[in-house]
Amino acid sequence: VLKVEANESYGNLVHGLHAQVGERSTLAWRWRVDKLIDEADTKTRAGDDSPAKLCVFFAFDRAKLPLGERTKLAIAASTTGQEVPTETLCYVWDNKLPVDTGLPNAFTKRVRFIVLQSGSARLAQWLPQRRNLVADYQRMFADESEGKVPEVVGIAVSADADNTHGKGLAY
Repeated sequence: VLKVEANESYGNLVHGLHAQVGERSTLAWRWRVDKLIDEADTKTRAGDDSPAKLCVFFAFDRAKLPLGERTKLAIAASTTGQEVPTETLCYVWDNKLPVDTGLPNAFTKRVRFIVLQSGSARLAQWLPQRRNLVADYQRMFADESEGKVPEVVGIAVSADADNTHGKGLAY
């Protein structure tokens, strides 16, 4: 079990990999949230926090991105010293948004969210999740994908409470 605690902070546990995605590629895990982040609001920059996220990084062809997007990615890479994925799909536990809501990150459309759990009704319960990665990718990146799913280059588990200066706890 991985304990994921955020206290006015943000962090990722990233596992790099190189995997081709097939039509039946599924992603499965179990998670639980014990404490929501009180002021979180995924739709806004000030509230862009979540006690639990599972993110998949895709290697979309940078050359197909507009110059502005490529420049932002290059700046992010030079600032962090690490390659930044061109597309990231995150599954989140949100405070308020309805389950199955899909939306872009408030800071960048390079990251997109699907709400899998919402609110406090199922706090402190282990919940299994199973997702069709191809269907979710095509739903969230249809504007860029041309029907193809790029190689998966990483998976991350994260917690995020920096924008609201809140606290969250998940497993």
